[in-house]
Formats: sequence, C-alpha cells, structure tokens
Amino acid sequence: MYGSPLSTMYQVVRTRNSASISFPYSIASLLNGTFWGIYGVAISDAFIAAPNLAGAGLAILQLILRVIFPARPVAIPIEDKSEEESKRPSLEQANTAVSSNERKSIDARQSVDVALHAV
Repeated sequence: MYGSPLSTMYQVVRTRNSASISFPYSIASLLNGTFWGIYGVAISDAFIAAPNLAGAGLAILQLILRVIFPARPVAIPIEDKSEEESKRPSLEQANTAVSSNERKSIDARQSVDVALHAV
C-alpha cells in the first residue's frame, strides 16, 4: 500500500508537476504509518513498526515532492469527436431501433396468445 505511489513519484520528478500526487492520501498515509509505527515500537514488534515507519517515510517524501514541485493543472486537448463517439448511433437511430424491437416483442406476445387460445 505504501509503495504504490512510487511510480507516481518518478513521474512527478520527470515532469516537475505534482498534480498526480493526492494530498489527502499523502497526509492519511503519513498519519497511519506514524501511529502504527509508534504502536509497533511501543510493543516491541518489528513486523508492525518497520513497514509502517517506512510507509511514513514514503509519505513524507511525497509531501516534500508536493512542496518542491507544486501542482499545475494539465491541459487536456479537446477533440471535435472521438472515433468511438462517431460510431455511436444518434438519438433518433436509437429510438427507431427500440421501437422496432418493441414491435417485434408485441408481435411475439400476440403470436403466443393466439397459439394458447387455439389449444
């Protein structure tokens, strides 16, 4: 859990933009790792203390990166229509397809009703 932002940290250093680091997640990781690490030290359990203190250290590193490389909004290019959107049927075509399916369904029910009454 604590190591998952490592790839994001590499991206932040490469792009010099910390927009991909979640500030609330970093604070929560820092608090969680610190408190569990202190608890592990208090009960002399290295299996609790070591990974949580390491996680707290990684959270501190994330927060340092947020200070060094402030978050800047990333411009997302807007295209006219994506290829997927151009393949989508229009609302009129979708309504026509639904209407024809409803007619088929009604015809099938009428055929079943006629067959049942004939028996």
